[in-house]
Amino acid sequence: MTALVGCAKDSGNSATGTSDTAKKPDAAKPPEGSTSGAPKKVVLYGDIKEFPSFVPMLEKLKADFKGKYDIQTIPVDWGNLEKVVKTGIASGQPADIYAYWPNNLKTMIDSKMVTDLTPYLDANGGEWRKQFTSMLDTGKYGSQTYGVPISGVFPLIYANQDLLDKAGVKIPDNWNWEQFLDTLKQIKEKTGVYPFGAANDQAIILPREGLQSIGEAQNKLDELSKLQIPIADPMFTKMLENLKKLNDNDYWYPGKGALTIKRDEEQSAFYQGKVAMIGEASSLAATVTTNSKFKVVALPVPTMGNKLAYTGSADGFMIPANAANKEAAVEIIKKLTSQEYMQIHADAGFLVSNLNVKYTNPIVTQIGALYKHAITNPPGFTYVDSKIDEYFRNQLLPKLFLKGSDFKEIISDLEALRQEALKKK
Repeated sequence: MTALVGCAKDSGNSATGTSDTAKKPDAAKPPEGSTSGAPKKVVLYGDIKEFPSFVPMLEKLKADFKGKYDIQTIPVDWGNLEKVVKTGIASGQPADIYAYWPNNLKTMIDSKMVTDLTPYLDANGGEWRKQFTSMLDTGKYGSQTYGVPISGVFPLIYANQDLLDKAGVKIPDNWNWEQFLDTLKQIKEKTGVYPFGAANDQAIILPREGLQSIGEAQNKLDELSKLQIPIADPMFTKMLENLKKLNDNDYWYPGKGALTIKRDEEQSAFYQGKVAMIGEASSLAATVTTNSKFKVVALPVPTMGNKLAYTGSADGFMIPANAANKEAAVEIIKKLTSQEYMQIHADAGFLVSNLNVKYTNPIVTQIGALYKHAITNPPGFTYVDSKIDEYFRNQLLPKLFLKGSDFKEIISDLEALRQEALKKK
């Protein structure tokens, strides 16, 4: 927001760069001595510092549109992104393009804050639409598409292949929770290291994706996403029972305090060979493979149902409904999602949305195969309500593992949150 305010002070209004006088009818004609052919200012809230590929991509973008658009980029504040976007839109002077998760736009779509990109995707015989993989579905709501993806994000497990070989284990293609526990036991017995780890902000992977796979097996994903299933349903108990087995056998690095370990500590332990597998995000592939001195393989989150199923997401872009330069914004996003630009992103180790891109990193190819099991629609149970998501992230596992709580307390807590969320609808 500081960046947006700064733009406002420099150019008269806000991120759009229009001045107060520019709004007046008699100011439509450029002042004497001005350059009428000056590039149009377009603001992209999409400088993603976490992606090294965005440095050359944005430099190229500005060069490619030099003389036509003056593209001003603003660093993305992921921790406050929703607030930044909604505040900018509500002000009436938002950025022209925002980096945002295509599958997390529903509340803003319901409030008519987002531009429907369907006509642009379908123009010229669907020329733009045809360049995307199935990842495009992350931004689809009903028959309309409001957000376009650039790279896929979903939970998975990175494993030290050397330790897997030492333990003599081979991971089944469609492994279930029982096979997962058997694998952890064998790794611990044969290697002496902790078989699994997940940082405090990544521990949600197992309960969330476990429930997702159970819901898929029972054909209840839509009901789950609409909060129509009471928490007393056996699917929740099954998920908790599976998680309890994981803790009972001391498989989680580093044992006591496992749920408080930070992400950099978890990754460091993995790089040092102290833990055989870690739960992480697919977007971390480049970092993990670069820092590891052993072969790293990407594995799916084990299913608690009868087939692999986990939540699929994506990083991407959207255009506010009240953006000042919609046509320019569309043109810029088309360029960013083109094969030429997405190849740069792919070469940096990311699974991208353009189907014409070629990968050189073998682990990204593995991740591409795993994305086929990712469910992008409907959203997962925890994505529907922020308080339910917070409970899964910060309270469910501590209550289950550390406090020795029985399932009744957790089920009661979640049911109260479900009822509260339903009242908001």
